Amino acid sequence: MDYNIVWKTVLAQFLNTTIVTFAVKVIPIVYKLNVPATERQGKFAGEAIWGDAGLLNLVYTLFFNNIWMTIGMRLFDYMYLLNVFKRWRTERSIKAGTCVLTEEEAHAIFKLPPTYVALSYVFIVKTMLFTMFYQSIMPIAGVYTIITFIGVYWIDKVKSLLRS
Repeated sequence: MDYNIVWKTVLAQFLNTTIVTFAVKVIPIVYKLNVPATERQGKFAGEAIWGDAGLLNLVYTLFFNNIWMTIGMRLFDYMYLLNVFKRWRTERSIKAGTCVLTEEEAHAIFKLPPTYVALSYVFIVKTMLFTMFYQSIMPIAGVYTIITFIGVYWIDKVKSLLRS
């Protein structure tokens, strides 16, 4: 796998999850704060940006989505589950005597899908950059990131042991 593609993917995911989120949430608030105080109902910049409907709740949601979606996608690897289903269907047809597969087709079905380690690095680096960007406003983010990395480590370790 080309590592230039990996770093471009990291950059694209980081920009989409961090910088674009920050810009979309902060720019309209800063624009509204440039109007006179009577029209903005007395809110100051910190309250408008970081308050109840501000960036902090959005960042908190992004961290929890990052934890659960990542661990969930690692647990339920759809390509592996599809491969298991195809193997089960093929074994059932072999036992019934209705299998019409050639030897090459059967080998392709019983071969496990490849594991791309470089794609795991995309997630890890993107999550580290995301955490570093928002660490100052949400210190608990480091704990969430460590929990995510521990979960991903053990899921990948168990999956690699089961596949060998």
